[in-house]
Amino acid sequence: MNVSRRKKVGNILSLSFGLLLLLTMVVIWDMQALAADSALKTTIQQWIDDNGMSNNILVEDTDSNTVTVTDIIGGSMGSLYLTTNLNLIIPDGVTVEWMMNGRGWTGSVTAVTIDAASGSNSVFLLSGKIGFVTSESDQIGIYNNSTNTTINVIEGANINTSDKGNGIYNNADGTVNVSGGTVIGATSIVNMSNGSINITGGFVVGKSSYAIYLENDSPVTISNNAFIFGRKLGGSNRILTISDDALIVTWSEDAAARSTYYLGDSTELTIEPNTATVTWDKVTDDNPNVYRSGISYTNGDNSGFFGVPMQRINDKPEEVTEEPTSEEPTSEDSTRENPTPEDSTNQGEPTEPVNPNNQNSPKTGDMTMPIIWFVVMV
Repeated sequence: MNVSRRKKVGNILSLSFGLLLLLTMVVIWDMQALAADSALKTTIQQWIDDNGMSNNILVEDTDSNTVTVTDIIGGSMGSLYLTTNLNLIIPDGVTVEWMMNGRGWTGSVTAVTIDAASGSNSVFLLSGKIGFVTSESDQIGIYNNSTNTTINVIEGANINTSDKGNGIYNNADGTVNVSGGTVIGATSIVNMSNGSINITGGFVVGKSSYAIYLENDSPVTISNNAFIFGRKLGGSNRILTISDDALIVTWSEDAAARSTYYLGDSTELTIEPNTATVTWDKVTDDNPNVYRSGISYTNGDNSGFFGVPMQRINDKPEEVTEEPTSEEPTSEDSTRENPTPEDSTNQGEPTEPVNPNNQNSPKTGDMTMPIIWFVVMV
Protein backbone atom coordinates (compact mmCIF):
# COMPACT_ATOMS: atom_id res chain seq x y z
CA MET A 1 0.00 0.00 0.00
CA ASN A 2 1.50 3.33 -1.02
CA VAL A 3 1.83 6.32 1.27
CA SER A 4 -1.05 8.20 -0.33
CA ARG A 5 -3.42 5.31 0.20
CA ARG A 6 -2.37 4.78 3.82
CA LYS A 7 -2.94 8.49 4.45
CA LYS A 8 -6.47 8.29 3.03
CA VAL A 9 -7.29 5.25 5.16
CA GLY A 10 -5.91 7.04 8.20
CA ASN A 11 -8.06 10.08 7.53
CA ILE A 12 -11.15 7.92 7.12
CA LEU A 13 -10.44 6.11 10.39
CA SER A 14 -9.84 9.40 12.20
CA LEU A 15 -13.08 10.84 10.84
CA SER A 16 -15.00 7.71 11.78
CA PHE A 17 -13.54 7.77 15.28
CA GLY A 18 -14.45 11.44 15.64
CA LEU A 19 -18.02 10.83 14.53
CA LEU A 20 -18.29 7.84 16.88
CA LEU A 21 -16.98 9.92 19.77
CA LEU A 22 -19.43 12.72 18.98
CA LEU A 23 -22.32 10.27 18.75
CA THR A 24 -21.30 8.70 22.05
CA MET A 25 -21.23 12.12 23.73
CA VAL A 26 -24.67 12.97 22.34
CA VAL A 27 -26.08 9.68 23.60
CA ILE A 28 -24.52 10.20 27.04
CA TRP A 29 -25.87 13.76 27.17
CA ASP A 30 -29.34 12.54 26.16
CA MET A 31 -29.22 9.82 28.81
CA GLN A 32 -28.20 12.38 31.43
CA ALA A 33 -30.97 14.71 30.31
CA LEU A 34 -33.48 11.87 30.43
CA ALA A 35 -32.27 10.92 33.91
CA ALA A 36 -32.56 14.53 35.06
CA ASP A 37 -36.04 14.83 33.56
CA SER A 38 -37.00 11.55 35.17
CA ALA A 39 -35.83 12.78 38.58
CA LEU A 40 -37.76 16.00 38.06
CA LYS A 41 -40.92 14.11 37.16
CA THR A 42 -40.47 11.83 40.17
CA THR A 43 -40.19 14.85 42.47
CA ILE A 44 -43.37 16.40 41.09
CA GLN A 45 -45.25 13.10 41.24
CA GLN A 46 -44.20 12.58 44.87
CA TRP A 47 -45.51 16.04 45.78
CA ILE A 48 -48.79 15.27 44.01
CA ASP A 49 -49.12 12.00 45.92
CA ASP A 50 -48.21 13.57 49.28
CA ASN A 51 -50.91 16.19 48.86
CA GLY A 52 -53.68 13.85 47.73
CA MET A 53 -53.85 14.89 44.07
CA SER A 54 -52.93 11.58 42.42
CA ASN A 55 -56.26 11.28 40.64
CA ASN A 56 -56.26 14.86 39.43
CA ILE A 57 -52.82 15.75 38.07
CA LEU A 58 -50.74 14.38 35.21
CA VAL A 59 -46.97 14.86 34.79
CA GLU A 60 -45.51 14.15 31.35
CA ASP A 61 -42.79 15.03 28.85
CA THR A 62 -44.14 16.99 25.92
CA ASP A 63 -40.68 17.00 24.31
CA SER A 64 -37.08 16.40 25.35
CA ASN A 65 -36.80 19.79 27.04
CA THR A 66 -40.27 20.31 28.54
CA VAL A 67 -42.06 18.75 31.49
CA THR A 68 -45.75 19.69 31.87
CA VAL A 69 -47.99 19.52 34.92
CA THR A 70 -51.64 19.37 33.81
CA ASP A 71 -55.12 18.57 35.09
CA ILE A 72 -56.54 15.16 34.27
CA ILE A 73 -59.64 15.64 32.15
CA GLY A 74 -62.69 15.23 34.36
CA GLY A 75 -60.66 15.56 37.55
CA SER A 76 -61.75 18.08 40.15
CA MET A 77 -59.29 19.79 42.48
CA GLY A 78 -61.82 20.94 45.06
CA SER A 79 -60.59 22.11 48.44
CA LEU A 80 -57.06 20.99 49.26
CA TYR A 81 -54.82 21.47 52.28
CA LEU A 82 -51.20 21.66 51.14
CA THR A 83 -48.90 19.93 53.60
CA THR A 84 -45.62 20.09 51.68
CA ASN A 85 -43.75 22.45 49.39
CA LEU A 86 -42.86 21.40 45.83
CA ASN A 87 -39.08 21.87 45.55
CA LEU A 88 -37.94 21.80 41.91
CA ILE A 89 -34.39 21.25 40.65
CA ILE A 90 -34.84 22.09 36.98
CA PRO A 91 -32.04 20.71 34.72
CA ASP A 92 -30.07 22.75 32.20
CA GLY A 93 -32.23 24.03 29.37
CA VAL A 94 -35.41 22.39 30.69
CA THR A 95 -38.78 24.14 31.01
CA VAL A 96 -41.39 23.15 33.58
CA GLU A 97 -44.78 24.31 32.31
CA TRP A 98 -47.39 24.55 35.07
CA MET A 99 -50.76 24.17 33.36
CA MET A 100 -52.72 22.70 36.26
CA ASN A 101 -55.66 24.56 37.75
CA GLY A 102 -54.42 24.71 41.36
CA ARG A 103 -57.11 26.56 43.28
CA GLY A 104 -58.99 26.39 46.55
CA TRP A 105 -55.80 25.57 48.44
CA THR A 106 -55.26 26.17 52.14
CA GLY A 107 -52.24 25.85 54.40
CA SER A 108 -49.35 27.99 55.56
CA VAL A 109 -46.90 26.88 52.90
CA THR A 110 -44.99 27.87 49.77
CA ALA A 111 -46.58 26.15 46.78
CA VAL A 112 -43.54 25.97 44.44
CA THR A 113 -39.84 26.56 45.20
CA ILE A 114 -37.21 26.75 42.45
CA ASP A 115 -34.10 25.18 44.00
CA ALA A 116 -30.70 26.90 43.90
CA ALA A 117 -29.28 23.78 42.19
CA SER A 118 -31.37 24.37 39.06
CA GLY A 119 -29.36 24.45 35.84
CA SER A 120 -28.58 27.25 33.43
CA ASN A 121 -31.30 28.45 31.05
CA SER A 122 -33.95 26.65 33.09
CA VAL A 123 -37.49 28.04 32.98
CA PHE A 124 -40.63 27.84 35.12
CA LEU A 125 -43.54 28.72 32.83
CA LEU A 126 -46.88 29.44 34.50
CA SER A 127 -49.95 29.23 32.30
CA GLY A 128 -52.24 27.66 34.93
CA LYS A 129 -53.25 28.62 38.46
CA ILE A 130 -51.75 28.66 41.95
CA GLY A 131 -54.46 29.80 44.34
CA PHE A 132 -55.03 29.93 48.09
CA VAL A 133 -58.42 30.72 49.63
CA THR A 134 -57.50 31.14 53.31
CA SER A 135 -55.61 33.93 55.03
CA GLU A 136 -52.57 32.28 56.58
CA SER A 137 -49.07 33.61 57.11
CA ASP A 138 -46.11 32.48 54.99
CA GLN A 139 -48.19 31.61 51.94
CA ILE A 140 -46.15 32.11 48.77
CA GLY A 141 -47.10 31.15 45.24
CA ILE A 142 -43.61 30.82 43.70
CA TYR A 143 -40.34 31.16 45.64
CA ASN A 144 -37.21 31.42 43.48
CA ASN A 145 -33.82 30.44 44.92
CA SER A 146 -32.06 30.02 41.58
CA THR A 147 -29.87 32.54 39.77
CA ASN A 148 -30.17 30.44 36.60
CA THR A 149 -33.94 30.20 36.34
CA THR A 150 -36.38 32.51 34.58
CA ILE A 151 -39.98 32.65 35.78
CA ASN A 152 -42.48 33.45 33.01
CA VAL A 153 -46.12 34.27 33.82
CA ILE A 154 -48.23 34.38 30.66
CA GLU A 155 -51.80 35.02 29.55
CA GLY A 156 -54.31 32.85 31.43
CA ALA A 157 -52.05 32.37 34.45
CA ASN A 158 -53.19 33.24 37.96
CA ILE A 159 -51.34 33.42 41.28
CA ASN A 160 -53.51 34.37 44.25
CA THR A 161 -52.27 34.19 47.83
CA SER A 162 -53.85 35.54 50.99
CA ASP A 163 -53.57 39.04 52.45
CA LYS A 164 -50.65 37.71 54.49
CA GLY A 165 -48.74 36.07 51.64
CA ASN A 166 -46.76 36.91 48.52
CA GLY A 167 -47.39 36.04 44.90
CA ILE A 168 -43.78 35.69 43.68
CA TYR A 169 -40.74 35.91 45.98
CA ASN A 170 -37.48 36.28 44.03
CA ASN A 171 -34.68 35.46 46.46
CA ALA A 172 -31.92 35.01 43.84
CA ASP A 173 -30.78 36.83 40.73
CA GLY A 174 -33.20 35.06 38.44
CA THR A 175 -35.48 37.02 36.11
CA VAL A 176 -39.24 37.37 36.54
CA ASN A 177 -41.30 38.13 33.41
CA VAL A 178 -45.05 38.83 33.58
CA SER A 179 -46.62 39.20 30.14
CA GLY A 180 -50.22 38.36 31.06
CA GLY A 181 -52.46 36.81 33.67
CA THR A 182 -52.74 37.97 37.27
CA VAL A 183 -50.35 37.98 40.24
CA ILE A 184 -52.06 38.81 43.55
CA GLY A 185 -50.79 38.71 47.13
CA ALA A 186 -50.46 40.92 50.19
CA THR A 187 -47.43 41.96 48.13
CA SER A 188 -47.64 40.66 44.58
CA ILE A 189 -43.90 40.51 43.76
CA VAL A 190 -41.02 40.65 46.26
CA ASN A 191 -37.50 40.99 44.83
CA MET A 192 -34.77 40.45 47.43
CA SER A 193 -32.09 40.09 44.75
CA ASN A 194 -30.56 42.01 41.86
CA GLY A 195 -32.62 40.02 39.38
CA SER A 196 -34.70 42.03 36.92
CA ILE A 197 -38.50 42.26 36.94
CA ASN A 198 -40.18 42.80 33.56
CA ILE A 199 -43.94 43.38 33.45
CA THR A 200 -45.28 43.76 29.92
CA GLY A 201 -48.93 42.86 30.50
CA GLY A 202 -51.45 41.43 32.91
CA PHE A 203 -52.38 42.57 36.42
CA VAL A 204 -49.96 42.79 39.37
CA VAL A 205 -51.87 43.52 42.57
CA GLY A 206 -50.86 44.05 46.20
CA LYS A 207 -53.95 43.31 48.31
CA SER A 208 -52.92 44.96 51.55
CA SER A 209 -49.35 46.09 51.10
CA TYR A 210 -46.86 46.78 48.33
CA ALA A 211 -47.67 46.23 44.68
CA ILE A 212 -43.97 45.45 44.19
CA TYR A 213 -41.29 45.38 46.90
CA LEU A 214 -37.60 45.81 45.98
CA GLU A 215 -34.81 45.25 48.47
CA ASN A 216 -31.84 46.11 46.23
CA ASP A 217 -31.06 48.15 43.13
CA SER A 218 -32.97 45.74 40.96
CA PRO A 219 -34.39 47.13 37.70
CA VAL A 220 -38.13 47.01 37.08
CA THR A 221 -39.59 47.69 33.64
CA ILE A 222 -43.33 48.13 33.19
CA SER A 223 -44.58 48.47 29.63
CA ASN A 224 -47.25 47.73 27.03
CA ASN A 225 -50.65 47.44 28.76
CA ALA A 226 -49.55 46.25 32.22
CA PHE A 227 -51.66 47.32 35.22
CA ILE A 228 -50.09 47.63 38.68
CA PHE A 229 -52.16 48.27 41.84
CA GLY A 230 -51.34 48.34 45.54
CA ARG A 231 -50.60 50.47 48.59
CA LYS A 232 -47.26 51.59 47.22
CA LEU A 233 -44.10 50.54 45.42
CA GLY A 234 -41.59 49.52 48.07
CA GLY A 235 -37.85 49.98 48.18
CA SER A 236 -35.84 53.18 48.43
CA ASN A 237 -33.41 52.18 45.66
CA ARG A 238 -35.92 51.10 43.07
CA ILE A 239 -35.00 51.61 39.42
CA LEU A 240 -38.35 51.77 37.68
CA THR A 241 -39.07 52.44 34.02
CA ILE A 242 -42.67 52.79 32.82
CA SER A 243 -43.55 53.19 29.15
CA ASP A 244 -46.23 52.68 26.49
CA ASP A 245 -49.75 52.41 27.95
CA ALA A 246 -48.71 50.76 31.22
CA LEU A 247 -50.30 52.10 34.40
CA ILE A 248 -49.41 52.17 38.09
CA VAL A 249 -52.12 53.02 40.63
CA THR A 250 -51.37 53.25 44.35
CA TRP A 251 -54.10 53.60 46.95
CA SER A 252 -53.25 55.84 49.90
CA GLU A 253 -52.03 54.11 53.04
CA ASP A 254 -54.30 56.44 55.04
CA ALA A 255 -57.42 55.06 53.38
CA ALA A 256 -57.97 52.06 55.65
CA ALA A 257 -60.86 53.63 57.60
CA ARG A 258 -62.58 55.02 54.53
CA SER A 259 -65.26 52.97 52.83
CA THR A 260 -67.08 55.60 50.77
CA TYR A 261 -65.95 57.38 47.62
CA TYR A 262 -67.72 59.55 45.08
CA LEU A 263 -68.33 58.43 41.52
CA GLY A 264 -65.82 60.01 39.16
CA ASP A 265 -63.40 61.14 41.89
CA SER A 266 -59.77 60.08 42.20
CA THR A 267 -59.61 60.56 45.96
CA GLU A 268 -56.55 58.90 47.55
CA LEU A 269 -55.40 57.43 44.24
CA THR A 270 -51.91 58.20 42.89
CA ILE A 271 -51.38 57.57 39.20
CA GLU A 272 -48.29 56.98 37.07
CA PRO A 273 -48.13 58.41 34.47
CA ASN A 274 -50.14 61.42 35.60
CA THR A 275 -51.57 61.81 32.11
CA ALA A 276 -53.72 58.70 32.65
CA THR A 277 -57.32 58.85 33.89
CA VAL A 278 -58.32 56.77 36.93
CA THR A 279 -61.58 57.33 38.84
CA TRP A 280 -63.75 55.52 41.37
CA ASP A 281 -66.57 53.75 39.58
CA LYS A 282 -69.22 51.05 39.90
CA VAL A 283 -70.66 48.55 37.46
CA THR A 284 -73.84 46.48 37.51
CA ASP A 285 -74.52 43.10 35.98
CA ASP A 286 -77.95 41.55 35.58
CA ASN A 287 -79.36 43.11 38.76
CA PRO A 288 -79.35 46.91 38.48
CA ASN A 289 -79.73 47.20 42.27
CA VAL A 290 -76.44 45.39 42.91
CA TYR A 291 -73.15 46.90 41.85
CA ARG A 292 -69.47 46.12 42.09
CA SER A 293 -67.20 48.87 43.33
CA GLY A 294 -63.81 49.65 41.85
CA ILE A 295 -61.93 51.99 39.56
CA SER A 296 -62.14 52.72 35.86
CA TYR A 297 -58.88 53.49 34.11
CA THR A 298 -57.67 54.73 30.74
CA ASN A 299 -54.14 55.22 29.51
CA GLY A 300 -54.01 55.26 25.73
CA ASP A 301 -55.31 51.90 24.52
CA ASN A 302 -55.08 50.41 28.03
CA SER A 303 -58.52 50.75 29.61
CA GLY A 304 -60.96 48.80 31.75
CA PHE A 305 -62.56 48.36 35.16
CA PHE A 306 -60.72 46.98 38.17
CA GLY A 307 -62.81 45.73 41.09
CA VAL A 308 -62.04 46.91 44.64
CA PRO A 309 -64.57 45.21 46.95
CA MET A 310 -66.06 46.54 50.18
CA GLN A 311 -66.18 50.15 49.01
CA ARG A 312 -69.33 52.26 48.73
CA ILE A 313 -69.40 54.39 45.57
CA ASN A 314 -71.93 57.22 45.86
CA ASP A 315 -73.06 59.72 43.28
CA LYS A 316 -71.37 63.04 43.85
CA PRO A 317 -73.83 65.49 45.47
CA GLU A 318 -74.82 68.54 43.53
CA GLU A 319 -73.29 71.78 44.68
CA VAL A 320 -75.74 74.09 46.40
CA THR A 321 -75.28 77.83 46.01
CA GLU A 322 -77.19 80.48 47.95
CA GLU A 323 -78.59 83.64 46.50
CA PRO A 324 -76.69 86.71 47.67
CA THR A 325 -78.54 88.79 50.26
CA SER A 326 -78.07 92.31 51.53
CA GLU A 327 -78.92 91.32 55.08
CA GLU A 328 -76.14 91.13 57.59
CA PRO A 329 -75.52 87.59 58.88
CA THR A 330 -76.53 86.85 62.42
CA SER A 331 -75.01 84.48 64.92
CA GLU A 332 -77.79 82.02 64.18
CA ASP A 333 -76.83 81.77 60.50
CA SER A 334 -74.61 78.90 59.43
CA THR A 335 -72.70 78.23 56.25
CA ARG A 336 -73.66 75.33 54.05
CA GLU A 337 -70.95 72.85 53.13
CA ASN A 338 -71.05 70.13 50.51
CA PRO A 339 -71.15 66.64 52.03
CA THR A 340 -67.75 64.94 52.06
CA PRO A 341 -66.73 61.45 52.99
CA GLU A 342 -65.68 60.77 56.55
CA ASP A 343 -62.11 61.70 57.37
CA SER A 344 -59.87 58.66 57.16
CA THR A 345 -57.39 57.71 59.80
CA ASN A 346 -54.09 55.92 59.54
CA GLN A 347 -54.56 52.37 60.76
CA GLY A 348 -50.87 51.47 60.90
CA GLU A 349 -48.18 50.46 58.48
CA PRO A 350 -49.05 48.13 55.59
CA THR A 351 -48.31 44.45 55.71
CA GLU A 352 -44.67 43.79 54.86
CA PRO A 353 -43.58 40.99 52.50
CA VAL A 354 -43.23 37.53 53.97
CA ASN A 355 -39.66 36.26 54.29
CA PRO A 356 -39.71 32.48 54.73
CA ASN A 357 -35.97 32.40 55.45
CA ASN A 358 -36.20 35.02 58.21
CA GLN A 359 -33.78 37.33 56.48
CA ASN A 360 -33.35 40.95 57.45
CA SER A 361 -36.22 42.12 55.32
CA PRO A 362 -39.78 43.28 55.98
CA LYS A 363 -41.98 40.74 57.74
CA THR A 364 -45.71 40.26 58.03
CA GLY A 365 -47.49 42.95 60.03
CA ASP A 366 -51.02 44.13 60.60
CA MET A 367 -53.35 44.31 57.65
CA THR A 368 -54.47 47.75 56.64
CA MET A 369 -56.67 47.24 53.61
CA PRO A 370 -59.82 45.12 53.92
CA ILE A 371 -59.53 43.59 50.48
CA ILE A 372 -60.30 39.91 50.04
CA TRP A 373 -60.75 39.42 46.29
CA PHE A 374 -60.16 41.60 43.28
CA VAL A 375 -62.28 41.46 40.15
CA VAL A 376 -60.97 42.50 36.76
CA MET A 377 -63.04 43.42 33.75
CA VAL A 378 -61.29 44.33 30.50
